Amino acid sequence: MLMACPQLAELYKNTCRMADDANGTDKVPPGKNIHFLVGGRAKSETMAIGGPWSPSLDGSDPAADPKTLINTAIRTFKGYTGLDLSSCTEWIRFMEIKYYRLPESKAPAFTGDEEERQIAAEGPEVVVFFIPNAAHMIPTEEQWTKTKEYYASVLQGLLSPEVKPESEAPAEPAEAETSVADASMEETEESARPDMEPTHYSKLDVNSLKVNELRNELAARKLDTKGLKVNLVSRLQTALDEEKKADTPADVKPEAEVKAEQAPAKATSPTTPSKEDSKELTEKDRRRLERLYRLSDKPAIIIHPNKAAKGGRFDCHRVSLFSLLDYRTEDQKEHNFEVSLFAEQFHEMLQRDCAFTIFKAIHDAPEKEQKTEQDGKMENGLDEEDDKEPEVKRRRSDSQTVNEHNGDEEKVRHLRRTVFPNLLFAFTYFDSGRAGYIREHDLCEILHLLGLRYSRGQMRKLVSKVVIRRDHVNYHQLTDSDIVEGDEKDVVSLQTKEEEDVEVTKMLALGNRALFDTEKPPIPAKIVIGGGNVADLTGRLERAEDVKKKLEFQFFQIKDELEKTRVQMNSFKDTEDELRAENKDLSSRLKAEQKSSHEHRALSGTYNHLLRFARDEMERVLFDINKQFDKEKAKREAEKAAAEAEKAKAEEEAKKEKEDENNDAKVDGAEGKAEEKEWEVVDAV
Repeated sequence: MLMACPQLAELYKNTCRMADDANGTDKVPPGKNIHFLVGGRAKSETMAIGGPWSPSLDGSDPAADPKTLINTAIRTFKGYTGLDLSSCTEWIRFMEIKYYRLPESKAPAFTGDEEERQIAAEGPEVVVFFIPNAAHMIPTEEQWTKTKEYYASVLQGLLSPEVKPESEAPAEPAEAETSVADASMEETEESARPDMEPTHYSKLDVNSLKVNELRNELAARKLDTKGLKVNLVSRLQTALDEEKKADTPADVKPEAEVKAEQAPAKATSPTTPSKEDSKELTEKDRRRLERLYRLSDKPAIIIHPNKAAKGGRFDCHRVSLFSLLDYRTEDQKEHNFEVSLFAEQFHEMLQRDCAFTIFKAIHDAPEKEQKTEQDGKMENGLDEEDDKEPEVKRRRSDSQTVNEHNGDEEKVRHLRRTVFPNLLFAFTYFDSGRAGYIREHDLCEILHLLGLRYSRGQMRKLVSKVVIRRDHVNYHQLTDSDIVEGDEKDVVSLQTKEEEDVEVTKMLALGNRALFDTEKPPIPAKIVIGGGNVADLTGRLERAEDVKKKLEFQFFQIKDELEKTRVQMNSFKDTEDELRAENKDLSSRLKAEQKSSHEHRALSGTYNHLLRFARDEMERVLFDINKQFDKEKAKREAEKAAAEAEKAKAEEEAKKEKEDENNDAKVDGAEGKAEEKEWEVVDAV
């Protein structure tokens, strides 16, 4: 099971929400960051890439010699994928599955076109899963850049056949990459030595021969030496098979050896289509070619599956651990079952590792200070109001604070940093919902996975050391801390094995089992291949790997911080450009406003002069008008006095006339009364 996983620092960054991460940063679950190379055309047909053990090719005793099955894995894996893992010196014997086969029963076929094989004899079968360390096979940045350029040129030639791509391929492409050059471009014809003696077929490995060697062997056998590498391999393999048949009697070979010889040959790359076919490429074919030939930016090991294996039905692809765990119970094939069981075991291993990291951190945590509840205050000096602080405020307060000690001292900037990323990863592995906390009950169940034989009371007492409120464990308080900017702790470093107390760790791993009879130590699953003093080489290698991982982790931290600084600097530059443009615009507007203000001031002065002149003219006119009004007023008053005098005179005359009339009326009235009295007497009678 070839595993692909980012570096430890990058894995932590992709999966964990660090203290200095911006809000809204998307994180990927850990299971989606770990990938495995599996065979099969679809998700329902997954299989581990490997094959049967051959005593003649791999070794006689796999139980005594651990390298025997490693040879089997190297040989069969190379046959299916073309990748040679013989340079890998570190192999992990991860899992074993033991079957007990009954006679005349069916079992999956290892090789050939048939899917099943008939069991001839009763007996056990063991399937061993290895995880090799192939990190050294990843190309460097420079090599990867050349490979990308070459693949891009080949893709251009496939998509545009009328434009001939440059045929300058990298000299001797790496065997691990199984470059497309062998199949997509014609090999340069080199003269073979006709006088060369053919090598015996038992000493030849067709899959490992180069083009020149293939042509030499074909020329020595007086066969055609022209064509692509694929044709040369097939031609030479046919000749070797005929030589074997001629030398070997028609006896029955051992079944295991026959199966081993039926293992597929080296994977071959797809050949370049002809110009007529290339011109008729559909859009679907173009997308498929672009997906195959356009490589990612990160260096990786290139795999070309052997299309001839398993009757042309074999293919391989990279699948995440998350997808492998999402299997269906309806899949009853042994290959699917083995891969699913491997995924479950790997997932359980990560769970136990993360659980032990959490257990060790809780064990080393200080005892919680017990304080009486007073005025709504809780333990650890936290009150309920502080605990109910909104998330936005908490994020803002955790980001950074600036303290001033004295007026003369410089400002000390405190930053919130994740100082224990491995512990944060352990909590994140179980906190799939990114809640930021784990309940006390769930944490106890997680720690019980370790099999420490702790009672529930012991486990609750241990977990209560980190419980803050409402049976919640806010694990960011265990992983994050406030540090001073520029301090040594500003760059987080990994803790190497030399810095850990191995004996204390072993005692913690035993738990309550240390009180009983100690169990036998398990057989080491890690196999290191090397000569000389293996123990010394292993120790030196482990120390070198620890130092390398520590330096890589620090380098990634510094690189990530540099990238953030670069992004911030670019943002500042953009802001500066915007402010400069805004300042320029405001300056031009200010000049226009100043010019307009000057013009308005001049116009205002003119208007003031005109207003003063108009005021003086109006005052002079008003004076003349008032003077004329006074004359008219005096004239009217004189006329009024004359009119009043005439009126008074007329009134006196009228009064006299009225008095005369009144006197005359009185005389006439007296005479009338006398006559009326006389008539009244007559009427009464």
